[in-house]
Amino acid sequence: GFLGVSKVLGILLETYPDASVCLFVGLIVGMLPSLFREARSKGPVSGKDYVGMAIAFAALFALLLILNDLSVEITPNFGWYLFCGFCLALSIIAPGMSFSTLLMPLGLYTPFVDGLGHLSFSVALPGLLGAAVTMLLLPKFINRLFEKHYSVAFHAIVGVVIAATVMTVPWAGFTGSVRESMINLFFLAAGVFLAQLLDAFNNKVEVPEH
Repeated sequence: GFLGVSKVLGILLETYPDASVCLFVGLIVGMLPSLFREARSKGPVSGKDYVGMAIAFAALFALLLILNDLSVEITPNFGWYLFCGFCLALSIIAPGMSFSTLLMPLGLYTPFVDGLGHLSFSVALPGLLGAAVTMLLLPKFINRLFEKHYSVAFHAIVGVVIAATVMTVPWAGFTGSVRESMINLFFLAAGVFLAQLLDAFNNKVEVPEH
C-alpha cells in the first residue's frame, strides 16, 4: 500500500534524483490544466481570483527564493516531520493541494517518504502527530473557506503549486552534459504525458450519482 509506494519512491529519488524529480515536475505540469478547470468549476473567474493566485505564487516563490539565496539547509528533525504530517493532512482536506508539491522544494519529501517506507519511528511518529492535529483543527475552516470563496481559494492553491514546482525543477540538470539534459527532458515530457493520459481517463469515467 502507501508504505510500499513510499519505499519505492524513496529508492528512486536517492538513486536517480534528477530524473525522478523531472518526472514528478512533469506530472504536476500535466495536471495544471485539470487544476484550472476545477478552479473554474463553480462559476466564472473574476479578477480577484487571479489576484489570489498571484499573491500565493509570489509569497511562496519569494520565501523559497530567499531560503535558496541564503543557502538555508533544512535538516529533517522532529519539528520538520511534524510539518510534513501537516502537509500530508492538508493535501487530504484542501482540494488540489499535494503534500509532495510542498515538501519537494524544501528537500523534505525524500527523507519523509523514505522514512515512512522503512517504518522509521522517528519519522512516522511526528508525521502522524502532525497529520492528526491538522485533521482535528483545520477541516471545518478549510471547508468553510471553500464554501464561501471557492474560486479564490482554489486559484491560490494553483499559485502555490506553480511556485513550488518552479523551485523544484533541477535546473542544474539541464546545464550539464547533453546526455544528462536529454534524459531529464525525456522524464519531464513523460510526466506531462502520463498526467494528461490520467486526466483523459478520469474524464471518461462516469461518477455514479447517489
